[in-house]
Amino acid sequence: MKKGASSRKPLYFVATLPPYMVREEVHAMKKEIAHTWGPRHALKSPPHITLVPPFRWPERDEEQLKEALHRFACHQHSFPVVLEDFGRFDKRVIYIRIRHNAALARLHYDLCAWLEQKVHLHCKDRRPFRPHMTLAHRDLTEELFPRVWEAFAERRYQAHYTASHIALLKHNGKFWEIEAEYPLG
Repeated sequence: MKKGASSRKPLYFVATLPPYMVREEVHAMKKEIAHTWGPRHALKSPPHITLVPPFRWPERDEEQLKEALHRFACHQHSFPVVLEDFGRFDKRVIYIRIRHNAALARLHYDLCAWLEQKVHLHCKDRRPFRPHMTLAHRDLTEELFPRVWEAFAERRYQAHYTASHIALLKHNGKFWEIEAEYPLG
């Protein structure tokens, strides 16, 4: 164990998760990429749309964070989400596109403002909010990228569902686990 690793704050992130059937379809695509080309890193988290990117938080203050998320979720409304085909970020990430969704963008911005005000978590990313559902990243090498992208670039996929929860995910040292879910409304 690295020096000081035991005192390191755990990693968390906040997301909205698709329903079980969509999760299974997306997970199958992640497994296809892992089995066919090798990149496995995306399998370490359940299919999700990130609302607040990974952040470190003191475990002793986890209940405060959970309470803030619960109170926030109570005042939100569920909304439709449409997943449609595939996209990429340069030669680093392959993902499922989210059709433009003003309610999702509002949820992200309102959640960041709420967490900053209530628990002093600064979660505004330097990059613009670009909702997506990741299929391959981190261990997708630049050399491998063209082959994987070729398999998905023209492929079609569509799923519709209602986003009705937000979730707090926590890294256990090996993969991301759903720590808690909060119904919207």
